[in-house]
Amino acid sequence: MRNHLVRLSLVAVAAMTLSGSAQAQTTNMSATATVVTPLTVTKVTDLAYGTVYPGLDKIISGASNSTLMGKFTVAGYSTATVYISFTLPANLAGSGSSAGQSLLIDTWNGYQGVGATQNTGGTAFTPSVSTSSVLLGASASNVFVGASVHPTYTQVAGPYTGTIVMTTVYSGS
Repeated sequence: MRNHLVRLSLVAVAAMTLSGSAQAQTTNMSATATVVTPLTVTKVTDLAYGTVYPGLDKIISGASNSTLMGKFTVAGYSTATVYISFTLPANLAGSGSSAGQSLLIDTWNGYQGVGATQNTGGTAFTPSVSTSSVLLGASASNVFVGASVHPTYTQVAGPYTGTIVMTTVYSGS
């Protein structure tokens, strides 16, 4: 019995010695991030209908009157994908002699891409439907916007204007 107690005591002392000699190990790591160039959006040209005649729709698109399309440029981190979305007017508001009048604008169309012109070298999209994506290149991406206006036969003569807002945000990919 005595040998048994001695052995138990030795085992207990050994266990305390071993557990007391174990030490915690620690190490460090860094947290890093690189913030990319902020997006810059520039309006280059307005969507310009010029002269519009009562009762005659005027269409501005990549297929017709493409040089009249509105143009934005988007620049930022090269090769990043950017989401674009639009807030578009349903009507152009009259001012001056046409104050209080409205001119229907709809059938929105667009064309976008690095090096794109109004109807070549890019991708067609519909600004009024959903968010579209633009892949940025070494240079700015071009975004063109067109639509149709529908003056009535009795449309009051004078200037009509509306605001087109393009919103951009990095996609994160």
